[in-house]
Amino acid sequence: MKTRVSFLLLFTSLMSFSQVFDWENPEVIAINKEAPHAYFVSYDSEDNALKDELNSSHYKSLNGIWQFNWSENSDKRDKTFYKLNSKALKYRIPVPSNWEMHGFGYPFYANITYPFSKNKPLVPHDYNPVGQYKREFDIDASWANKEIYIHFGAVKCAFYLWVNGKKVGYSQGSKLPAEFNITSYLKEGKNELAVEAYKFTDASYIEDIDFWRLAGIERDVFLHARPKLMLQDFFAKSTLDESLENGLMDLSVDIKNVSPKKSVKVVVKLYDGDTIVYESTQKRSVKKGEVSELNFKTFIDNVKEWSAETPNLYTLLIAVKDSDDNLLECTSHQIGFRTVMLKNGQLLINGQPVLFKGVNRHEHDPNLGHVMTKEMMLKDIELMKKFNINAVRTSHYPNDPYWYKLCNKYGLYVIDEANIEAHGYGWIVNEVARDPSYYKSITDRIQRLFYRDKNNPSVVIWSMGNETGTGQPFVDSYNWLKKMDSTRLVSYDRAEVDPDFDHVRHTDIIGYMYAPIADIKKEHLPANPNRPFIWVEYAHSMGNSTGNLKELWDFVRTEPRVQGGFIWDWVDQGLTLKSSSGEEYWGYGGDFEPEGKPHAGAFCLNGLIFPDRTVQPALWEVKKQYQNIHMTVLDSEDLTFEIFNENFFTDLAKFNLEWELLKNGFSVSSGNLHLEGAPLSKQSISLKNNITNFEANQEYIVNFHWKLKDAQGLLNKGHEVAKDQFIIQNPKAFTTHLNTFDAIKVKESNSQIDVISTNNIIIKFDKLSGNLIAYEVKGNNWLTAPLVLNTWRAPVDNDLGAKMPEKSFKWKDIESNLKAERVSWKKLPDNRVMVTTQKSNPDIANFFVNYTIDDKGKIKVQYVFERTGGTGLMPRIGMNLKLINRMKDVRYFGRGPHENYPDRKTAAFLGIYKASVEECYVPYIRPQENGYRTDTRWLEVTNDKNSGLRFSSHQLLNFNINHFNNEDFEITGKNRHTIDIVPRNHVNLNIDYKQMGVGGDTSWGLLPYQDYLIFPEPMKYTFFIEPIIN
Repeated sequence: MKTRVSFLLLFTSLMSFSQVFDWENPEVIAINKEAPHAYFVSYDSEDNALKDELNSSHYKSLNGIWQFNWSENSDKRDKTFYKLNSKALKYRIPVPSNWEMHGFGYPFYANITYPFSKNKPLVPHDYNPVGQYKREFDIDASWANKEIYIHFGAVKCAFYLWVNGKKVGYSQGSKLPAEFNITSYLKEGKNELAVEAYKFTDASYIEDIDFWRLAGIERDVFLHARPKLMLQDFFAKSTLDESLENGLMDLSVDIKNVSPKKSVKVVVKLYDGDTIVYESTQKRSVKKGEVSELNFKTFIDNVKEWSAETPNLYTLLIAVKDSDDNLLECTSHQIGFRTVMLKNGQLLINGQPVLFKGVNRHEHDPNLGHVMTKEMMLKDIELMKKFNINAVRTSHYPNDPYWYKLCNKYGLYVIDEANIEAHGYGWIVNEVARDPSYYKSITDRIQRLFYRDKNNPSVVIWSMGNETGTGQPFVDSYNWLKKMDSTRLVSYDRAEVDPDFDHVRHTDIIGYMYAPIADIKKEHLPANPNRPFIWVEYAHSMGNSTGNLKELWDFVRTEPRVQGGFIWDWVDQGLTLKSSSGEEYWGYGGDFEPEGKPHAGAFCLNGLIFPDRTVQPALWEVKKQYQNIHMTVLDSEDLTFEIFNENFFTDLAKFNLEWELLKNGFSVSSGNLHLEGAPLSKQSISLKNNITNFEANQEYIVNFHWKLKDAQGLLNKGHEVAKDQFIIQNPKAFTTHLNTFDAIKVKESNSQIDVISTNNIIIKFDKLSGNLIAYEVKGNNWLTAPLVLNTWRAPVDNDLGAKMPEKSFKWKDIESNLKAERVSWKKLPDNRVMVTTQKSNPDIANFFVNYTIDDKGKIKVQYVFERTGGTGLMPRIGMNLKLINRMKDVRYFGRGPHENYPDRKTAAFLGIYKASVEECYVPYIRPQENGYRTDTRWLEVTNDKNSGLRFSSHQLLNFNINHFNNEDFEITGKNRHTIDIVPRNHVNLNIDYKQMGVGGDTSWGLLPYQDYLIFPEPMKYTFFIEPIIN
C-alpha cells in the first residue's frame, strides 16, 4: 500500500512537472478570440455615427473601478476567484491601469536584458505576478437579440477571461485588441466578469522593449452589441489617380451573418464636411455562418488630398440595413486621399519626396504608466505640431486607436509598428526570429496590426517590429503586407542583415538606426539605389543631448535619397515618486526594483520633453532644424536674402514674414512682408529700401520670423513656424580698451595682495594660490569663493557613454592639482595694477594668469594654457567663481533665451535676455551639466538694486549660472535625482572660453563631432569683470 501511494505521488509530481501552460507555449496565442478587423464602433443612428463620440446604445464602457487580487506567482493566486457569486476580491483598482502604479508589485525598467533569466519559452514561476479582476455588469434589454462582444483594448501580457463562472478564452498580444463573443455566456440581470492577467509569458520574449515592464488592463474595455447581420470589417483604399488631382476610393465591406436572415442592404456615403460627394447602396444575400464581401468604387474630381501639411479628411459612413430598410447598425471613419510609393529610390507621398521630421514615441504617463488619457495624447500632438514634427513612429507597438484619430485629423505621418522585439536574443542573428515555434506569434501580430489600423490615412508605413534580427516570419509577413495593401510601404530595420536572409528583399526602406553619415554615404546609398534611407532611430536624446542635429540635417538636405528620420525619443520615461517630505520627483531604473535586481538605470530618460510634457531645451533645436522655410544671405551689403520653401504642399501665402534689425542687441527697426511662393520654390528678397546705412564698429543682426496668417488645427494665428538670424555687420570689438587711469593703492601682506580702486572697491588676491579671493564694494564682499580655473564639467549622459570621465580624468579638479609657482604684482605705466600668477603641474599643464585692474575696479583677466602632460579631451576651459546669493538677476547679450551649447545653438538667437539665476537651471531628471549660454557678448549679474558685476570678452564668452556647485551635478550615489540637488546660499558662475559640445548621435560611445571638441593645445583667453554700482 505504501509503495502504491509513493508511486501515485511520483506520477502526480511528474504530471505537474510536465504540464505545459498556455502562457509558456508559443503555439498558443489565443483561445476563442475573434478574428482581427478594422477598429470601429457600432452606432444606432447615422447622426451618432458621424459624430463618433461613443454615444450609442450598442456600446457600453466597462472602464471604472474593478475588484482586484494580486499574487506574486500563479501558485499563490486564488484558483477559484472566477466562480459565480464567489467572495469579493480584496482590493479595488481602476481599469484601465497598470497595477504597479497602484502599489502592486513594482515597475521594472529594462532595455536589452530580459527581466528574468532567459530560457524561452519558459518564464519564472517564483516571481511572475498574476492580477485577478472582477466586476458586474447589466445587459440592456434592447440587446436581447444581438451578438454581444467584449473588447479589451490592451492587456499586458496575457489573460484568461470568464463570464458568469465559465471560461471564455485566452489572449496574448498585449498592445492589440482582444475580442470575445460572450453572447452564450450571458444571463438576464446581473452578469459577472472575471479576468486573470499574467505579467510574464512566452510572449515576453518578443516584447523585450526598451521601456518600463508594467502589467494590467492598459486600455479601454467595452461591450459591443451587434446585430445578427453585422459589419465585420472594411478597408477603404483611398488614393490619388496618376494626375494626383483626383481621388480613387476602393472600398471593401465584409458582412457577417449569424442568423437565418439572409438579405442585407449596405449603404455607403462619403462626406466632404456636411456635403455628400458619393453615395451607393448594394444588396446582398449572406448565408448563416458566412462572411460576404461587397465592393464599392468611386472617383472624386479635384479631391482634397491628405498629407501631414494638409490633413484633409473625408468621412466615410457605412450603414447596414435589413430587407425592410431598417437600420441594423452603422459606423463612420475619417479617411484621406493620398498615395505612397517608391520611385527612383525615393519615398513619394502624393508625388513628392517628403522629408520625415520625426520622433519615436512611447505611450508614457508619469503617474499612470502606460495608460494614455485623451488629454495627454492631444497634448503630445499639439507639441509635435508646434515644434515642426511631422512624423511619429509608434515605438515599439501599436498605439491607442485614439492616437491615430488625432494623427489623421491634425496631420502626422505614422510608422505603425508591430509589438515585436527580441533584442535580448541577438541583434543580427536572432534566436527568436529563427525559432519556428514563434512563427505564428510574430506573423499574427503583424497581421492584426494591419487589420486594426488599415483605414488610417496617417499610417504611411508598416513596421514589422524592432530589433528582433530577421527570419522567415518577417520575409513572409513582408510579402503578405505587400499583397494585402498596395497603398503603403513596409519597413523593418533588421531586414536583410542576417546572412541567411540578406539576399531576400523584405523592406522597402533602409532605416538602420544611428547609422553615421559616413556609413550612409559609403555603404547604404550605393548598395540600395532603389530604396530611400530614413533613420528609424537617430539623435539619441538622453539627458542633455541632441547636439549636431544641424550637421545631420545639412546632410539630409544634400542627399535626395536620405529622407529624414525619427529622433529617439519623444518623452522622458520618468515615473512620479515622492520624497519623505512630500516633494514630487521623477524616478528611473533602480528606484523601484528590489535591491540587486538588474536594471537599465537612466536609459529610459531619452526624451525631448519631460514626463509632464514640459519642454526641454533640445526641442527648440529640433524645431529649428525641422522648420519648412529656410533663408540664406545672398549679399550682406545689399541686404538680399534667398528664401526656400521646403514645404511640399503649402504656399508661402499662408504665412506672414516679420523682420527685425538689431543694433548691439537692441531692436532699431522692423517690418512685415507678404509673399507668395509655391512649394519647393526659391525666391530672393531685399531689405535695402527698409534699412538705412549702418554705423561703423557696431554689431547689426537681422531676424526673420515666419508666422501663420490664420489658425491651423491646434496652432493659433500668429504661431511661429520658422525663423532665421544673420549677423550683417561685426564690430571690431565688443568691449572698450582700458585708458589712462588714476593712481591705485596696493596693500601687500604675507598672505595677500589688496588692490584698492579710487571708488574704494577692494580686490583681494591670495598670495599662496594666486587666486582672486574677494571683490569688496562698500565693505561687502560680493564673492563667496575665489575665482578659480576650471577644465571640467559634470558629465552629461553622452559623456558617460563615451567614457569621457575616465579618459579625461586629469582635467578634473584642475585647481587643486596645480601649484602656484609665482604670485607677484606690479604697476603699469598707465597706473593700472597687474597681478601675475603662474600655476604648474608637470603631469598636466601650465597656466599663466594676469589680472589687470584699473582705478574703477575693472579687471582684465587673461590666461594662457599650455599642456605639459595632461591627456584626453578637455571638457571645458574657463574659470569659476561664486557670488553672494543676493545677485539673483541675470541680463546678457548672447544666445538664448533657452539653454544652448556649441553643437546645439542654431535655435538660440543672439539677443538681450533677462532671467533669474533660478530660471537658468535645467532640472534634468538625472543631474548633469546644464543651463549653458554661448556666444555671449556681455553678462550682468545684479542684485535687486541693480548693482553687481558685468562680464565681457571681445573673444565672446560662454557661461552657466545657478544656485549650486558644479560638483553637485556629478554622477554619484547621493546626487541621483533633482531632489538630491539642494540650492546653496550663493550664485555659482562659470565663465568659459570653451566647453565641448554635448553630442547626440548615440549615448553609448560616440563623442561630439570634432568641431565641438577641445583638444589640449595652447590657448589664450581674455575677459573683463567690471562693477555695476547704483
